[in-house]
Amino acid sequence: MYLLENMTWAEAKEAFKKCKTAIIPWGSIEQHGPHLLLGTDWFVAQHMIEDLAGRDYPAIVLPPMPVGFADYHSDFPGTLSYSFETVKTMATELCKKLISYGITHILFYNCHGGNAGPLGRVCYELRKKGFVGGVFMWFELAGKINIEWAALGHGDGSETEVVMAHKPGMVDVSKAKRPVHKDFGELKMPDVGVLIYDKIMPIHMTMRVKDFTETGAMLEPHLYPGADHGQWTEEIDPSRVATMRKAVNDYVVRFLPEFEKISFEPIVEKF
Repeated sequence: MYLLENMTWAEAKEAFKKCKTAIIPWGSIEQHGPHLLLGTDWFVAQHMIEDLAGRDYPAIVLPPMPVGFADYHSDFPGTLSYSFETVKTMATELCKKLISYGITHILFYNCHGGNAGPLGRVCYELRKKGFVGGVFMWFELAGKINIEWAALGHGDGSETEVVMAHKPGMVDVSKAKRPVHKDFGELKMPDVGVLIYDKIMPIHMTMRVKDFTETGAMLEPHLYPGADHGQWTEEIDPSRVATMRKAVNDYVVRFLPEFEKISFEPIVEKF
């Protein structure tokens, strides 16, 4: 693959002639509970892309974007965020420029759940113009490949392992606390944004993180119902990150030829 920032303009010109797809990694600078660094999602993007960039496949890889849409975390100091519309606009501008160089397919390598909304909207606009866009999240893919790599929530062991592998000595795991979501009277909150009444009726609500957790860490059992949600960071092992990273990126490389077979006709607006 071709790391865009590591090429001259002349090298980039030749690389674009060989590539249909550009990969845009997107992270976030936001709180990750009492033990993880604010740069966690950005560090994850860096760590995953370091491996992907060495693969033998014709695709352009952009440098990871550090800030995304994370306003709902911003009651915890240090969190940075663009608005939903700003992320959408930034991503759109990047895509326009890449398309002007001959790219027809855009894959967002997303490392923060909050980015999925604005990036998904960009992909829809690409489709209307006759181009192809897609978004995937590394933690969803990792757990599908191996349930032992499944994410348990925000600030969990899976994120902790990657940051420890990328920034050795920077994480104090002793500060980690398994999150406990607040209840709202008779309404219980077993998962992020879902309130249950009388063990039956799920009510989906959009909240700020501080509304239901004091530490910033969050339980998200909907990601992998079959995972071991009884543990948080008790079983972390940074040495297995290399295997996980390789498996995820192997999958991405296998996926790209099929992704590039997709084509759309542009939509002609009638009014």
